[in-house]
Amino acid sequence: GAVKDGDGNYLRQLTFYKLLLDYWQDGKYRMSEGVIDFVEPDARGKLHREVFTISSTSVAELKDLIVRVSGEIRDLAFWSRRCDDRDCTYCPLRDLMGARKVQNLGEGV
Repeated sequence: GAVKDGDGNYLRQLTFYKLLLDYWQDGKYRMSEGVIDFVEPDARGKLHREVFTISSTSVAELKDLIVRVSGEIRDLAFWSRRCDDRDCTYCPLRDLMGARKVQNLGEGV
């Protein structure tokens, strides 16, 4: 189906919803599965529904990822990282930002 052939973003979103519900109002609502109904038909004119069971392991992994990344953001650990994509437009921008900051510090600005 549309989701199963995709890159996993829908499943990640459903897992995030479960994580939020697990902590909202002391877990008042329990989510065990997520259902996605696509409103646009496929090439054959069929509408699709995808149902996913969201495991507690998936939720724990996402929670760990959120905690780790938020810590990296607070600590600015990402500041000097670069990706491996040779066509990345963000890494050169980051390099330019770093060079500009050094230049401004040298000028006393």
